[in-house]
This record gives sequence, C-alpha cells and structure tokens, in this order.
Amino acid sequence: RVDKYCLKHHFSPPPKAKEIGLFYEIKEKEYLEKLGFKVYHRYPYISTNCSTLIGREISCDIDVFDNKGKFVKFVEVKSIAATPGTEFRLTVNEYESRNNCIKNSWQYEIIVYYHFGDEVIKRQVIKLSDKLKFEASGYLCYQ
Repeated sequence: RVDKYCLKHHFSPPPKAKEIGLFYEIKEKEYLEKLGFKVYHRYPYISTNCSTLIGREISCDIDVFDNKGKFVKFVEVKSIAATPGTEFRLTVNEYESRNNCIKNSWQYEIIVYYHFGDEVIKRQVIKLSDKLKFEASGYLCYQ
C-alpha cells in the first residue's frame, strides 16, 4: 500500500514546468548579461561546458564570469508560481552542489522567481551564507 504521509508530501511538477523554468532561466541570464557578466547557460545539460569549471562538478543552471573571464559564481534558478516565501525544491545534486560550494568557498546563488505566469511578483536572491530550512519530502513509500 502507499503510505498516506508520503503521498501528502509528493508533489508533481505543474504542466509545462520545463518551459516555465526555462523562461525564468533565460530571464536571469539576460539580467546578468545586462549587468556586464559573461554568462553560460547550461541548458539542456546539467554539466558545464566551461573548461575551467569541469572538475568542480557543480550542478546549476548558469555559470557566471566577469568581463575578463574570471569565474564569479554558480547560479541555480527556481521559478515558483506562488506567493513569496513559498517553499521550493532543490534536487539532491543541487543541494549537494551548494554544500560543496560552501566547503570550497565557491560562490553559489539560488535565484527564486516567485511569479504569476510571466509576471514576476518577487525575485529573491539566496546567497551561500543564507541558511536554508529544509525537510525531506517527495518520496513515494510502499509497504
């Protein structure tokens, strides 16, 4: 049987989640480019194509360099169709990547776009020094 608690905490992505997520990743890429950064969007791959970062094995959406080619930070973009403050998911790879960046003093930001369709309600920046509250969820359990 399926455990009711586990079902309660299992969430399916909304319809067109990949397209919505990609929309906000591109929005963040364009935002960073306007600030003068050199940006490498990883889509559709989870691994970087930047030779200087390949050994770091960090999962994220965008690699950011300054205009001289020096690495600045990794950026993970989350798009949440909800009010600001609503929880969001990190994959195991994203969570471990963030922890790896903490250990190695590599910059890693999570950018959360709280939105209604293509209208941004709030763009929130979660820096490496910010604490995350988390609970395990999303597992289907069988007995």
